[in-house]
Parts: sequence; C-alpha cells; structure tokens
Amino acid sequence: MSMLSHAADWLQLMLGADLLRWLGVLGFCTYVGLYTCLSLQILHSGNCLYFIGNICAASLVLLSLSQDFNLAAALIQGFWILMGVPAIALRLLRHSKARRATQDGAAVAADRHRQAASAVPALRGSVRSGRAPGRAAWAARGCRIGTAASTRG
Repeated sequence: MSMLSHAADWLQLMLGADLLRWLGVLGFCTYVGLYTCLSLQILHSGNCLYFIGNICAASLVLLSLSQDFNLAAALIQGFWILMGVPAIALRLLRHSKARRATQDGAAVAADRHRQAASAVPALRGSVRSGRAPGRAAWAARGCRIGTAASTRG
C-alpha cells in the first residue's frame, strides 16, 4: 500500500466518510459563493480574499477526494492551490510596494512644503525692498519655479 492510501484510510477513520463528503460539498459552496461575488463585483480578482477562498475551497474538495479519489479532480484542486499561493504573494508584494511609495511620496511632499515655506519669508524681504528675486534666488533655496509652493506670497 502506498503512503497516500494510508493517509486516506487515516482520514476516513478519524473524520468519517460522511464528514469528508460534506467537506467536499462545503468546498463546492465556497467556489460557487466566491465566483458569484466575483461576477457581481462584490469581490475583485485583485483582492487576496478571493485567492484565500479558492485555496480553502480546493483544500476542502481535495480532502473529500480521499474518500472517493478522482485523479482529474485532484489535479485541478492541486492546481488551484499551487496558483493561489503565488497570486496572494504577488498581491501582498504589490500592496506593500504601493504603501511604501505612498509613504515616501508623502514624506517628500512634506519636505518640499517645509523648504518652500522657509524660503518664502526670506524672499518676501527682498520683494519689499524693491528687488524682485530671480530664478537663481528661488533655486538657491530649493524651490521649483512655477509650483504652487514657490508662488505663494
């Protein structure tokens, strides 16, 4: 006997044949529910929850196949599991990169705002004295000509 048949016998003994069948039905219901939510745009394929649900559904159906084995069904469930894991990892990686970029962008914007705010009072003094600051004066203080922060008065 192979190791797989020993595992199937152990599962049947521990869980019972009826429970394994009901787990397969629960996996089917999970698939149908996820696909319905995807079709009605309640869930989106970019959402990790969709792939987590697919992995859970495939695992439940795969467990039920230990009762009544079917090679084609087992291969399909294995495929869903093997494709779901990298799909989740990819989405989590994209999410963390986007979050990091947003935080970095906010920090850069705040830094530019601070630089521009500190440069404006010094430039105001030169305007009051009748000497309008040129591009070089603005650039020396780290301001970009034509931006909203550099044209405030």
